[in-house]
Amino acid sequence: MDSQVHQAGDIDVDNLFNEENLNNAALGGGILSENAMLQEGVFGSTPAQIEQLADWTVGGSLSRLTWSRPGIIASITDDGTVETSLQRLDTSTGKWLISKPRLLDQALEDVVGLAWSTTGGELAVLDKKGRVNVFNLFPTAANRFAHTRDGTADQADESNQPIGLLWLSLSRNAQDKKKTVLENVKENGKWKHEHVEGGYHPPHALRAFCFVGRTGSFNMLWTKDGGAFKFATVELPTPRASVYTHAAISQTPEGRLLVALHDFTGDISIYGVNIVFMTNDAQTPPTLNVEVIDHRIPAAPPYFDTGNQPATMIDGCVLTHLHIHTESEYSWDHVHKPHLPPKQPATLLAVYSSCNNQMDAVSSGFFGTTVIKRWQFQQSQFQLHPRFGGNGSSEPIETNMQPLADINIAAPVTNLQAMEPGNAIAITTLDGTTTLYDPDTMKVISPEPNHSIVSSVGQVNIDYPPLMNSPTQCLSPHAMILAHTSPGGRVELTAPKYRDYSNTAANSRDLDSSNPQDEALVAGYILSFSRSCWHPNSTFDDILASIQSVITTKSLVHIRRQLFTTLFQPKNLVPGPQNMSELDKVPHSMIVYKALAFHFGLFNTHHHPSKEEKLAHLWTWIVLNLRWSIVIIGDTYKSLHQPQQQNPQNPQARQQPPQLPAQFLDLVTHNIRWVFALYNFIIQSILLTGDRQTHPDFFEPAPSLPFTENLGDENGDGTQGLIALLMNCNWSRSFLLIMSRLMKAIATKAAVNINFANGKSNQAGINSSLSGTTLGRVAHTIQQCCLQHGITVNALEALFDQKYHPDKWGDEGGNTATLERQVDMMVSGHVSKTYQDTIRNVLDNCVNGPEGLRAKGELDRLKLMEEMPETSYVFLNMDDIAFREHRPLFTIDERSGGDGIVDAFMEGGGDGMGGEHHGTTRLTRLLYDAHKKLPLFSQQSQALNPAVPTTSTVQITNGTVTVLHRIMSTEELLAAQARRCVRCGSLSDSNVEGVNKSWPRQLLQLMNRCVCDGSWIVEEVREGLDLR
Repeated sequence: MDSQVHQAGDIDVDNLFNEENLNNAALGGGILSENAMLQEGVFGSTPAQIEQLADWTVGGSLSRLTWSRPGIIASITDDGTVETSLQRLDTSTGKWLISKPRLLDQALEDVVGLAWSTTGGELAVLDKKGRVNVFNLFPTAANRFAHTRDGTADQADESNQPIGLLWLSLSRNAQDKKKTVLENVKENGKWKHEHVEGGYHPPHALRAFCFVGRTGSFNMLWTKDGGAFKFATVELPTPRASVYTHAAISQTPEGRLLVALHDFTGDISIYGVNIVFMTNDAQTPPTLNVEVIDHRIPAAPPYFDTGNQPATMIDGCVLTHLHIHTESEYSWDHVHKPHLPPKQPATLLAVYSSCNNQMDAVSSGFFGTTVIKRWQFQQSQFQLHPRFGGNGSSEPIETNMQPLADINIAAPVTNLQAMEPGNAIAITTLDGTTTLYDPDTMKVISPEPNHSIVSSVGQVNIDYPPLMNSPTQCLSPHAMILAHTSPGGRVELTAPKYRDYSNTAANSRDLDSSNPQDEALVAGYILSFSRSCWHPNSTFDDILASIQSVITTKSLVHIRRQLFTTLFQPKNLVPGPQNMSELDKVPHSMIVYKALAFHFGLFNTHHHPSKEEKLAHLWTWIVLNLRWSIVIIGDTYKSLHQPQQQNPQNPQARQQPPQLPAQFLDLVTHNIRWVFALYNFIIQSILLTGDRQTHPDFFEPAPSLPFTENLGDENGDGTQGLIALLMNCNWSRSFLLIMSRLMKAIATKAAVNINFANGKSNQAGINSSLSGTTLGRVAHTIQQCCLQHGITVNALEALFDQKYHPDKWGDEGGNTATLERQVDMMVSGHVSKTYQDTIRNVLDNCVNGPEGLRAKGELDRLKLMEEMPETSYVFLNMDDIAFREHRPLFTIDERSGGDGIVDAFMEGGGDGMGGEHHGTTRLTRLLYDAHKKLPLFSQQSQALNPAVPTTSTVQITNGTVTVLHRIMSTEELLAAQARRCVRCGSLSDSNVEGVNKSWPRQLLQLMNRCVCDGSWIVEEVREGLDLR
């Protein structure tokens, strides 16, 4: 090592950063400066090409295009600002597109590097003068950011331009664990996952990131209390007056950061940085201890394999990328899982491209082949004998750089990106080809010979199309979609295509379940989805978009089927004990929720679904909404019953239950009303089945009805259709039963008792002690819904009781056969023969039997018929997408002038103003808020009785919606800002401006995403509507 150390102040910055000297130092002195190249008109020279060349050679290891775990893409534009965008589904075509770019902050300029935090919630933005800005993603919208750190006041220093950047792992302590799926293995004809877990690499900080400047300064911005970021800086000891081109930073299991610096002379220096935080002190800056591991590694290769070119044509080489591939944070037991690969130490990769100085620097022949030089960080620990000054204990760890074999690539590398969970590196070359490499061997990842193990996307039959003339590329978090910039600077998305080994041209594939390659392809997609489930903020929209591109729509059934058979065991889908504690786990299971959301997302991209698949699509949507309502209502009920802390000054004082904000309470009560509308819809359909059989002459034959009316029950006997799916699929039946028991528990707590014996509504009032309380209002809502729909909570529970289901759930063929039947119904939308008598059995025994609900006075048929809800309310607009039928959004009354007033209406509606309509424009269907289960932009009543109009704009009576006031003009409605789901197109007008902090904290997470787990974006209503 060179022991001589020079200070940063010794550097002749003006001379070193002269543009011509930069180019000469980086490229060997054989090319012109940027200005000279443009003035002399060298062929092919453009500012964009010059900038790309500078980025590769002296721009450092910073990203100009980066994709966060939640799915947001940030990119540096040609003018040095930053734009964000994300994937979104066009619900009218079923195609995945990229959203309109949104300028992050118009004040940003000369940005050189971007990096998302490990959770994707924060974006660090660095400019060439070393100024640092940080933006926080709004939890309620994926296209809204808060500027949490303004770098305007930072000292501008162009001589110390950032060249390397890393966010530290988000973890508060060493006990935090992270899990993932390492690989998907086929055993005995069934695919199963190998789960692994590990601790986050220290140091542990709430929020912190590091960057290295061109003069060798190591900078850290951190905060442990969630407040303002603070700076900590240390100068890395340099062997001489060096200026650096690239820096790489990585965390290690022992808590030390590894830092690699490459200087203009071609040498690489390695450092270890230990960050020591003060315990329980959020204000004192951490101590940064620097250890020199190696100075002046002569990394530049002396020669290249030039192929057919004369050796004299290659004048030198340049470093284009510097990367430290860290040791995996996950660990596994090699004794019980010997087939899993052993963990490898961190590896340094230095990517060099040869350059031909006899050609212009921006011509296609200037860069030639690539060599990747590698070193492994080998650690050793010694114990000195006491005779030699040791005390017998272990001495500090010593790190050595062990050279590994070079890797040759036939084209220059333009992008290098490590993929989760650390078992693949994506490399893009100048010809636009993207390939995945094993980071341990740096060999191209290829399918396993027997197609029985999948651990990476590289092992399945997909290829990324070559992207010529694309300066910057970045793969999505699951390596499924390639984002890249066009020559015009705009971000575009490219999906992979099916790789056909028979050399037959094909873009998408009809899957063959007996083909091992196709099985592995499906297993790879399920593996990627499963990995996304272990990260709460992770999206899987890129997986859905990739599937849409690679697999034909008629083959999606294979993915939907393997999704459930791989992730779940028979006990997860076959009914078990019916006690509340067991059932309550199902809707709170994150893997169940994510699987249903993924299942739903696959249907959204289906171009030509069959009638049964349309039913399965709607079934999934209803189940997702049921799950959302259960969690909202159930967690609210639990929060009202949490033990209250006693007042130490007055132990005898009566503790009042917590009171929820009025807006949140409205959300809860209107979800209850929607659930009762769904119950009404199901019960009416069951009763109609009996009516058709007893009085067939009174009804039009079911097969002659439109599909949107019979909902798949084409025989009119309840053997098929949406209602049969809801009654027979375990998850939907369980959710319906959970909700009924939840409302029964609330009603019992409030002493609500209702009966319809002898054709009268008999009721007991709410417990007076709950008058005016949150629980009292929730119970009052349940009471009103029971009275108005003519059904009791006891009846709701009985309808979904297991004893009324004919096959007793699992007796026929055992649990495995039941699992297969359950999966087939969810996937295909076709009710298994085993369950086709369920509705008939429920009707004969539960409803109409001698001891049935009608005989006990638990049902009032007349009230049920009077309160029949509209299907658009029950389905919350999703019937438009599921049925693939276009219906006009507006109708215009041409009778007179027209003032453009929008009257949202259903039967019995009107403008409520007492005046005449003058050429109004009306909504033909209401747009519903997916969270509040209300028409968009309506203000719900604060009165206990929703039938009494107060200041409300919309009166809701158990599913029948009537407008009481003018809402807004057509233009106001279309121009209004609302949240839209990028996955299903649903709308919400709540939390548009950010989180309502007065709401219960444990429930805010639900509000941050759509019921289908899709991200929200804030935009004008018109932007996502089909206004044809």
